[in-house]
Amino acid sequence: MLFYLSLFGFFVAGLLYLNSRKKFTGNYYLVGFYLINSLNSMAIYSTFFGDSAELVAIFQIHFMSVFYLAGPFMFFYVRGLVDDTPRLHKTDLWHFIPFIILTIGIIPYTFKPFDHKLEIAHRILQDGKVLFDDYNVLVPQKVNIMFRWPYYLGYFVYALWYYWTNRNEKIHREITSEVHKRRLDAWILVLLSTSMIITSVLLWLTVDSYLSNQFNTNVKEAATLLYTIAIAYIVLNFSLFIFPEILYGYPHSKSNDLDADLQQLHEHQGSGIETERMEVNDAEEHAAPLKSTVDGTQVEPANRLKLLTEDYLRLVEKRVARAVHEELYLKKDFSILSLSEHTDIPVHHLSYYLNYVLHKKFNVWRNELRIAHARDLIARGMLQTMTLAALSDACGYASQATFISAFKSITGSTPSGFTKSKN
Repeated sequence: MLFYLSLFGFFVAGLLYLNSRKKFTGNYYLVGFYLINSLNSMAIYSTFFGDSAELVAIFQIHFMSVFYLAGPFMFFYVRGLVDDTPRLHKTDLWHFIPFIILTIGIIPYTFKPFDHKLEIAHRILQDGKVLFDDYNVLVPQKVNIMFRWPYYLGYFVYALWYYWTNRNEKIHREITSEVHKRRLDAWILVLLSTSMIITSVLLWLTVDSYLSNQFNTNVKEAATLLYTIAIAYIVLNFSLFIFPEILYGYPHSKSNDLDADLQQLHEHQGSGIETERMEVNDAEEHAAPLKSTVDGTQVEPANRLKLLTEDYLRLVEKRVARAVHEELYLKKDFSILSLSEHTDIPVHHLSYYLNYVLHKKFNVWRNELRIAHARDLIARGMLQTMTLAALSDACGYASQATFISAFKSITGSTPSGFTKSKN
Protein backbone atom coordinates (compact mmCIF):
# COMPACT_ATOMS: atom_id res chain seq x y z
CA MET A 1 0.00 0.00 0.00
CA LEU A 2 2.81 2.41 0.87
CA PHE A 3 4.18 2.09 -2.67
CA TYR A 4 0.90 3.23 -4.23
CA LEU A 5 0.46 5.97 -1.64
CA SER A 6 3.91 7.25 -2.61
CA LEU A 7 2.98 7.29 -6.30
CA PHE A 8 -0.28 9.04 -5.48
CA GLY A 9 1.67 11.60 -3.47
CA PHE A 10 3.75 12.41 -6.56
CA PHE A 11 0.49 12.80 -8.52
CA VAL A 12 -0.94 15.14 -5.88
CA ALA A 13 2.23 17.26 -5.95
CA GLY A 14 2.02 17.54 -9.74
CA LEU A 15 -1.68 18.41 -9.62
CA LEU A 16 -1.05 21.06 -7.00
CA TYR A 17 1.77 22.55 -9.07
CA LEU A 18 -0.32 22.74 -12.24
CA ASN A 19 -3.21 24.40 -10.41
CA SER A 20 -1.01 26.83 -8.51
CA ARG A 21 0.73 28.44 -11.48
CA LYS A 22 0.00 32.18 -11.62
CA LYS A 23 -2.39 31.84 -8.68
CA PHE A 24 -0.83 31.53 -5.23
CA THR A 25 2.91 30.92 -5.58
CA GLY A 26 3.14 30.13 -1.87
CA ASN A 27 1.67 26.76 -2.82
CA TYR A 28 5.02 25.88 -4.39
CA TYR A 29 6.35 25.27 -0.88
CA LEU A 30 3.46 22.84 -0.37
CA VAL A 31 4.34 21.17 -3.68
CA GLY A 32 7.90 20.73 -2.42
CA PHE A 33 6.63 19.28 0.86
CA TYR A 34 4.41 16.74 -0.92
CA LEU A 35 7.27 15.73 -3.23
CA ILE A 36 9.70 15.24 -0.34
CA ASN A 37 7.07 13.41 1.68
CA SER A 38 6.48 11.03 -1.24
CA LEU A 39 10.24 10.48 -1.69
CA ASN A 40 10.47 9.70 2.00
CA SER A 41 7.61 7.18 1.93
CA MET A 42 9.09 5.57 -1.19
CA ALA A 43 12.42 5.22 0.63
CA ILE A 44 10.68 3.58 3.60
CA TYR A 45 8.76 1.19 1.35
CA SER A 46 11.79 0.17 -0.72
CA THR A 47 13.93 -0.46 2.37
CA PHE A 48 11.54 -2.36 4.65
CA PHE A 49 8.68 -3.73 2.54
CA GLY A 50 9.99 -4.07 -1.00
CA ASP A 51 12.50 -6.48 -2.45
CA SER A 52 14.00 -4.29 -5.17
CA ALA A 53 17.63 -3.37 -4.62
CA GLU A 54 17.31 -0.91 -7.51
CA LEU A 55 14.63 1.07 -5.66
CA VAL A 56 16.73 1.12 -2.49
CA ALA A 57 19.78 2.28 -4.44
CA ILE A 58 17.75 5.12 -5.97
CA PHE A 59 15.64 6.38 -3.07
CA GLN A 60 17.82 5.72 -0.02
CA ILE A 61 20.91 7.78 0.90
CA HIS A 62 20.73 9.96 -2.27
CA PHE A 63 17.81 12.03 -0.99
CA MET A 64 18.68 12.19 2.69
CA SER A 65 19.78 15.82 2.39
CA VAL A 66 16.60 16.70 0.47
CA PHE A 67 14.49 15.27 3.31
CA TYR A 68 15.73 18.13 5.48
CA LEU A 69 13.79 20.61 3.32
CA ALA A 70 10.39 19.19 4.32
CA GLY A 71 10.26 21.12 7.60
CA PRO A 72 11.33 24.51 6.17
CA PHE A 73 8.95 24.13 3.21
CA MET A 74 6.06 23.45 5.55
CA PHE A 75 6.90 26.50 7.65
CA PHE A 76 7.33 28.75 4.57
CA TYR A 77 3.93 27.61 3.29
CA VAL A 78 2.14 28.32 6.57
CA ARG A 79 3.91 31.66 6.99
CA GLY A 80 3.05 32.64 3.41
CA LEU A 81 -0.57 31.75 4.07
CA VAL A 82 -0.66 33.89 7.21
CA ASP A 83 1.31 36.86 5.83
CA ASP A 84 -0.24 36.59 2.33
CA THR A 85 3.17 36.60 0.65
CA PRO A 86 5.48 33.70 -0.27
CA ARG A 87 8.56 35.93 -0.24
CA LEU A 88 11.62 34.67 1.61
CA HIS A 89 13.74 36.84 3.87
CA LYS A 90 17.53 37.04 4.13
CA THR A 91 17.41 35.36 7.52
CA ASP A 92 15.65 32.36 5.95
CA LEU A 93 19.04 31.16 4.73
CA TRP A 94 19.52 29.58 8.16
CA HIS A 95 16.73 27.12 7.37
CA PHE A 96 18.75 25.70 4.48
CA ILE A 97 22.02 25.11 6.37
CA PRO A 98 21.39 21.41 7.25
CA PHE A 99 20.39 20.71 3.65
CA ILE A 100 23.48 22.47 2.27
CA ILE A 101 25.89 20.69 4.64
CA LEU A 102 24.39 17.25 3.96
CA THR A 103 24.30 17.85 0.20
CA ILE A 104 28.00 18.73 0.14
CA GLY A 105 28.82 15.71 2.28
CA ILE A 106 26.92 13.26 0.08
CA ILE A 107 28.59 14.37 -3.19
CA PRO A 108 31.34 11.66 -3.10
CA TYR A 109 28.71 8.92 -2.67
CA THR A 110 26.54 10.40 -5.44
CA PHE A 111 29.27 9.93 -8.03
CA LYS A 112 30.10 6.35 -7.08
CA PRO A 113 29.20 3.65 -9.67
CA PHE A 114 25.62 2.37 -9.52
CA ASP A 115 26.93 -1.19 -9.04
CA HIS A 116 28.53 -0.05 -5.79
CA LYS A 117 25.20 1.41 -4.68
CA LEU A 118 23.40 -1.80 -5.62
CA GLU A 119 25.80 -3.77 -3.44
CA ILE A 120 25.01 -1.49 -0.49
CA ALA A 121 21.28 -1.76 -1.29
CA HIS A 122 21.41 -5.58 -1.09
CA ARG A 123 23.12 -5.34 2.30
CA ILE A 124 20.45 -2.87 3.51
CA LEU A 125 17.68 -5.28 2.48
CA GLN A 126 19.36 -8.00 4.55
CA ASP A 127 20.07 -5.76 7.54
CA GLY A 128 18.51 -2.33 7.89
CA LYS A 129 21.22 -1.22 10.31
CA VAL A 130 23.57 -0.92 7.34
CA LEU A 131 21.77 2.39 6.79
CA PHE A 132 23.69 3.71 9.81
CA ASP A 133 27.06 3.20 8.10
CA ASP A 134 28.72 6.47 7.16
CA TYR A 135 28.01 7.56 3.61
CA ASN A 136 28.26 11.29 4.26
CA VAL A 137 31.79 12.66 4.65
CA LEU A 138 30.65 15.62 6.80
CA VAL A 139 27.87 14.25 9.00
CA PRO A 140 27.80 10.82 10.71
CA GLN A 141 24.91 8.76 9.34
CA LYS A 142 23.63 8.01 12.83
CA VAL A 143 23.23 11.73 13.48
CA ASN A 144 21.65 12.19 10.06
CA ILE A 145 18.97 9.54 10.57
CA MET A 146 18.26 10.04 14.28
CA PHE A 147 18.14 13.84 14.07
CA ARG A 148 15.88 13.98 11.00
CA TRP A 149 12.59 13.15 12.72
CA PRO A 150 12.96 15.53 15.71
CA TYR A 151 14.01 18.17 13.16
CA TYR A 152 10.78 17.61 11.21
CA LEU A 153 8.69 17.59 14.35
CA GLY A 154 10.17 20.84 15.58
CA TYR A 155 9.26 22.61 12.33
CA PHE A 156 5.71 21.26 12.31
CA VAL A 157 5.12 22.37 15.89
CA TYR A 158 6.65 25.78 15.11
CA ALA A 159 4.46 26.16 12.01
CA LEU A 160 1.35 25.31 14.02
CA TRP A 161 2.36 27.79 16.74
CA TYR A 162 3.01 30.51 14.13
CA TYR A 163 -0.38 30.00 12.53
CA TRP A 164 -2.33 29.83 15.76
CA THR A 165 -0.72 32.89 17.34
CA ASN A 166 -1.26 35.04 14.21
CA ARG A 167 -4.57 33.73 12.88
CA ASN A 168 -6.83 36.21 14.69
CA GLU A 169 -4.74 39.27 13.89
CA LYS A 170 -3.66 38.53 10.32
CA ILE A 171 -6.28 36.17 8.86
CA HIS A 172 -9.53 35.91 10.80
CA ARG A 173 -10.16 39.64 10.88
CA GLU A 174 -10.02 39.60 7.06
CA ILE A 175 -12.43 36.68 6.65
CA THR A 176 -16.12 37.49 7.10
CA SER A 177 -17.45 33.94 6.74
CA GLU A 178 -17.36 31.75 9.84
CA VAL A 179 -17.49 28.72 7.55
CA HIS A 180 -14.25 29.78 5.85
CA LYS A 181 -12.57 30.48 9.17
CA ARG A 182 -13.40 26.97 10.34
CA ARG A 183 -12.29 25.40 7.05
CA LEU A 184 -8.99 27.24 7.08
CA ASP A 185 -8.33 26.17 10.67
CA ALA A 186 -9.34 22.61 9.79
CA TRP A 187 -7.00 22.52 6.78
CA ILE A 188 -4.00 23.64 8.82
CA LEU A 189 -4.84 21.18 11.60
CA VAL A 190 -5.22 18.28 9.15
CA LEU A 191 -2.01 19.16 7.29
CA LEU A 192 0.15 19.58 10.38
CA SER A 193 -1.41 16.92 12.62
CA THR A 194 -1.06 14.16 10.00
CA SER A 195 2.52 15.25 9.36
CA MET A 196 3.27 15.17 13.08
CA ILE A 197 1.68 11.72 13.47
CA ILE A 198 3.78 10.28 10.64
CA THR A 199 6.94 11.89 12.01
CA SER A 200 6.31 10.79 15.61
CA VAL A 201 5.68 7.16 14.61
CA LEU A 202 8.79 7.05 12.41
CA LEU A 203 10.86 8.60 15.22
CA TRP A 204 9.64 5.92 17.63
CA LEU A 205 10.32 3.09 15.17
CA THR A 206 13.78 4.39 14.32
CA VAL A 207 14.90 4.77 17.95
CA ASP A 208 13.32 1.49 19.10
CA SER A 209 14.76 -0.52 16.21
CA TYR A 210 18.23 0.95 16.59
CA LEU A 211 18.34 0.28 20.35
CA SER A 212 17.03 -3.28 19.94
CA ASN A 213 19.53 -4.02 17.16
CA GLN A 214 16.71 -5.52 15.01
CA PHE A 215 16.00 -2.76 12.53
CA ASN A 216 14.19 -4.59 9.71
CA THR A 217 12.29 -6.99 12.00
CA ASN A 218 10.99 -4.33 14.40
CA VAL A 219 9.71 -2.11 11.62
CA LYS A 220 7.92 -4.94 9.79
CA GLU A 221 6.29 -6.29 12.95
CA ALA A 222 4.95 -2.95 14.19
CA ALA A 223 1.62 -3.53 12.42
CA THR A 224 -0.47 -1.05 14.44
CA LEU A 225 2.02 1.76 13.98
CA LEU A 226 2.37 1.03 10.27
CA TYR A 227 -1.40 1.12 9.80
CA THR A 228 -1.37 4.47 11.59
CA ILE A 229 1.24 5.79 9.14
CA ALA A 230 -0.75 4.44 6.18
CA ILE A 231 -3.96 6.14 7.34
CA ALA A 232 -2.09 9.39 7.96
CA TYR A 233 -0.58 9.27 4.47
CA ILE A 234 -4.03 8.66 2.97
CA VAL A 235 -5.51 11.63 4.84
CA LEU A 236 -2.55 13.83 3.92
CA ASN A 237 -2.71 13.01 0.21
CA PHE A 238 -6.49 13.21 -0.11
CA SER A 239 -6.81 16.41 1.94
CA LEU A 240 -6.10 18.40 -1.22
CA PHE A 241 -9.47 17.27 -2.60
CA ILE A 242 -11.28 17.96 0.66
CA PHE A 243 -9.94 21.54 0.81
CA PRO A 244 -9.78 22.77 -2.83
CA GLU A 245 -9.53 26.38 -1.61
CA ILE A 246 -5.81 25.89 -0.93
CA LEU A 247 -5.20 26.05 -4.67
CA TYR A 248 -5.96 29.78 -4.61
CA GLY A 249 -4.63 30.83 -1.24
CA TYR A 250 -6.75 32.70 1.27
CA PRO A 251 -6.73 36.32 0.07
CA HIS A 252 -6.53 39.24 2.43
CA SER A 253 -5.48 42.79 1.57
CA LYS A 254 -2.05 43.97 2.70
CA SER A 255 -0.64 46.44 0.16
CA ASN A 256 -0.55 50.13 0.99
CA ASP A 257 -2.29 51.05 -2.25
CA LEU A 258 -5.17 48.71 -1.48
CA ASP A 259 -5.40 49.99 2.07
CA ALA A 260 -5.59 53.56 0.74
CA ASP A 261 -8.40 52.62 -1.63
CA LEU A 262 -10.24 50.83 1.15
CA GLN A 263 -9.93 53.93 3.30
CA GLN A 264 -11.44 55.93 0.46
CA LEU A 265 -14.33 53.48 0.28
CA HIS A 266 -14.91 53.86 4.03
CA GLU A 267 -15.07 57.63 3.65
CA HIS A 268 -17.82 57.22 1.08
CA GLN A 269 -19.91 54.77 3.09
CA GLY A 270 -23.42 55.69 4.15
CA SER A 271 -25.03 58.41 2.05
CA GLY A 272 -21.73 59.15 0.34
CA ILE A 273 -21.37 55.68 -1.15
CA GLU A 274 -23.85 56.54 -3.88
CA THR A 275 -21.55 59.31 -5.08
CA GLU A 276 -18.70 56.82 -5.40
CA ARG A 277 -20.90 54.45 -7.33
CA MET A 278 -22.09 57.18 -9.65
CA GLU A 279 -18.47 57.99 -10.52
CA VAL A 280 -17.94 54.45 -11.80
CA ASN A 281 -21.50 53.94 -13.07
CA ASP A 282 -20.27 53.54 -16.64
CA ALA A 283 -17.73 50.94 -15.62
CA GLU A 284 -20.28 48.99 -13.60
CA GLU A 285 -22.68 48.91 -16.54
CA HIS A 286 -19.98 47.48 -18.78
CA ALA A 287 -19.08 45.02 -16.03
CA ALA A 288 -22.52 43.38 -16.22
CA PRO A 289 -21.01 40.12 -17.54
CA LEU A 290 -19.20 39.85 -14.21
CA LYS A 291 -22.50 39.37 -12.42
CA SER A 292 -24.60 37.62 -15.06
CA THR A 293 -24.26 34.99 -17.71
CA VAL A 294 -25.06 35.50 -21.38
CA ASP A 295 -28.63 34.33 -20.87
CA GLY A 296 -29.10 36.85 -18.08
CA THR A 297 -28.98 34.46 -15.12
CA GLN A 298 -27.98 36.49 -12.08
CA VAL A 299 -25.36 35.52 -9.52
CA GLU A 300 -26.92 36.68 -6.28
CA PRO A 301 -24.58 38.24 -3.68
CA ALA A 302 -26.20 36.07 -1.02
CA ASN A 303 -24.83 32.98 -2.76
CA ARG A 304 -21.25 34.24 -2.80
CA LEU A 305 -18.63 32.67 -0.58
CA LYS A 306 -17.64 35.65 1.53
CA LEU A 307 -13.98 34.88 2.09
CA LEU A 308 -13.02 38.50 1.40
CA THR A 309 -14.30 41.38 3.46
CA GLU A 310 -17.20 43.28 1.90
CA ASP A 311 -15.02 46.38 1.50
CA TYR A 312 -12.24 44.50 -0.24
CA LEU A 313 -14.71 42.61 -2.41
CA ARG A 314 -16.24 45.92 -3.48
CA LEU A 315 -12.78 47.23 -4.31
CA VAL A 316 -11.95 44.17 -6.45
CA GLU A 317 -15.27 44.52 -8.28
CA LYS A 318 -14.63 48.20 -8.89
CA ARG A 319 -11.15 47.68 -10.31
CA VAL A 320 -12.19 44.75 -12.49
CA ALA A 321 -15.15 46.79 -13.72
CA ARG A 322 -12.82 49.56 -14.80
CA ALA A 323 -10.63 47.05 -16.65
CA VAL A 324 -13.72 45.75 -18.44
CA HIS A 325 -14.82 49.31 -19.27
CA GLU A 326 -11.42 49.91 -20.86
CA GLU A 327 -11.98 46.74 -22.94
CA LEU A 328 -8.68 45.15 -21.97
CA TYR A 329 -10.22 41.78 -22.77
CA LEU A 330 -10.04 42.63 -26.49
CA LYS A 331 -6.25 42.45 -26.42
CA LYS A 332 -4.85 39.17 -27.72
CA ASP A 333 -2.43 38.88 -24.81
CA PHE A 334 -5.10 39.53 -22.16
CA SER A 335 -4.51 37.09 -19.30
CA ILE A 336 -5.13 36.92 -15.58
CA LEU A 337 -1.54 38.09 -15.11
CA SER A 338 -2.08 41.22 -17.23
CA LEU A 339 -5.37 41.84 -15.41
CA SER A 340 -3.48 41.61 -12.12
CA GLU A 341 -0.85 44.07 -13.30
CA HIS A 342 -3.50 46.52 -14.54
CA THR A 343 -5.71 46.37 -11.43
CA ASP A 344 -2.90 45.93 -8.87
CA ILE A 345 -4.88 43.01 -7.42
CA PRO A 346 -2.72 39.90 -6.72
CA VAL A 347 -3.25 37.03 -9.15
CA HIS A 348 -4.38 34.58 -6.48
CA HIS A 349 -6.93 37.13 -5.21
CA LEU A 350 -8.35 37.44 -8.73
CA SER A 351 -8.38 33.66 -9.14
CA TYR A 352 -10.32 33.22 -5.93
CA TYR A 353 -12.69 36.08 -6.83
CA LEU A 354 -13.47 34.65 -10.27
CA ASN A 355 -13.80 31.02 -9.18
CA TYR A 356 -15.57 31.38 -5.86
CA VAL A 357 -17.47 34.68 -6.16
CA LEU A 358 -18.38 34.76 -9.85
CA HIS A 359 -18.24 30.97 -10.15
CA LYS A 360 -16.38 31.18 -13.47
CA LYS A 361 -12.98 30.16 -14.74
CA PHE A 362 -10.94 33.04 -16.13
CA ASN A 363 -11.12 31.70 -19.70
CA VAL A 364 -14.91 31.38 -19.52
CA TRP A 365 -15.27 34.91 -18.14
CA ARG A 366 -12.97 36.33 -20.84
CA ASN A 367 -14.82 34.47 -23.60
CA GLU A 368 -18.17 35.77 -22.38
CA LEU A 369 -16.89 39.34 -22.55
CA ARG A 370 -15.40 38.87 -26.01
CA ILE A 371 -18.46 37.12 -27.44
CA ALA A 372 -20.74 39.78 -25.95
CA HIS A 373 -18.63 42.33 -27.83
CA ALA A 374 -18.88 40.23 -31.01
CA ARG A 375 -22.66 40.02 -30.72
CA ASP A 376 -22.81 43.78 -30.34
CA LEU A 377 -20.72 44.26 -33.50
CA ILE A 378 -22.91 41.81 -35.43
CA ALA A 379 -26.08 43.52 -34.21
CA ARG A 380 -24.71 46.77 -35.62
CA GLY A 381 -24.23 45.12 -39.00
CA MET A 382 -20.43 45.04 -38.90
CA LEU A 383 -20.28 41.67 -40.66
CA GLN A 384 -21.55 43.40 -43.79
CA THR A 385 -18.36 45.46 -43.97
CA MET A 386 -15.79 43.15 -42.41
CA THR A 387 -14.74 39.53 -42.82
CA LEU A 388 -15.21 36.85 -40.17
CA ALA A 389 -11.44 36.79 -39.68
CA ALA A 390 -11.43 40.53 -39.07
CA LEU A 391 -14.30 40.16 -36.58
CA SER A 392 -12.45 37.48 -34.62
CA ASP A 393 -9.33 39.67 -34.60
CA ALA A 394 -11.36 42.65 -33.35
CA CYS A 395 -12.64 40.52 -30.48
CA GLY A 396 -9.16 39.52 -29.31
CA TYR A 397 -8.90 36.03 -30.79
CA ALA A 398 -5.67 34.89 -32.40
CA SER A 399 -7.45 32.43 -34.70
CA GLN A 400 -10.79 32.38 -36.46
CA ALA A 401 -11.39 28.75 -35.49
CA THR A 402 -11.04 29.55 -31.77
CA PHE A 403 -13.45 32.47 -32.16
CA ILE A 404 -16.10 30.36 -33.92
CA SER A 405 -15.76 27.59 -31.31
CA ALA A 406 -16.15 30.06 -28.41
CA PHE A 407 -19.06 31.82 -30.12
CA LYS A 408 -20.93 28.56 -30.70
CA SER A 409 -20.22 27.36 -27.16
CA ILE A 410 -21.79 30.48 -25.66
CA THR A 411 -24.61 31.34 -28.10
CA GLY A 412 -25.42 27.90 -29.49
CA SER A 413 -24.79 28.95 -33.09
CA THR A 414 -21.96 30.09 -35.35
CA PRO A 415 -21.48 33.82 -36.08
CA SER A 416 -23.02 33.35 -39.56
CA GLY A 417 -25.97 31.45 -38.15
CA PHE A 418 -26.44 34.08 -35.46
CA THR A 419 -26.42 36.81 -38.12
CA LYS A 420 -29.08 35.03 -40.18
CA SER A 421 -31.31 34.57 -37.15
CA LYS A 422 -31.23 38.32 -36.55
CA ASN A 423 -32.20 39.17 -40.14
